[in-house]
Amino acid sequence: MNNAHQQLIEVVVRRILQKHNVSKPNDLSDADKESIRNAVTSLQSDVEGFLQKQESKDQSENTSEQASKKNDRLKKKSNKKRDEEEKS
Repeated sequence: MNNAHQQLIEVVVRRILQKHNVSKPNDLSDADKESIRNAVTSLQSDVEGFLQKQESKDQSENTSEQASKKNDRLKKKSNKKRDEEEKS
């Protein structure tokens, strides 16, 4: 995960914890710390996967939209040419 994403995640998590008056615990066991690390890592992976899926979906939609616009322009040219031939 790049640094910008990591910083955003840290800000969001910190703000959520502050909102709910959660203070930094000093008595977590090593097992608890590891469990939390694993959960955060899993969530980060899920978010990254979701973002990649959204980016590829957006790119796919843009490609489809561009193809549709190109097809529309070609149809208009074809119709215009046909109309001109019919007038002649």
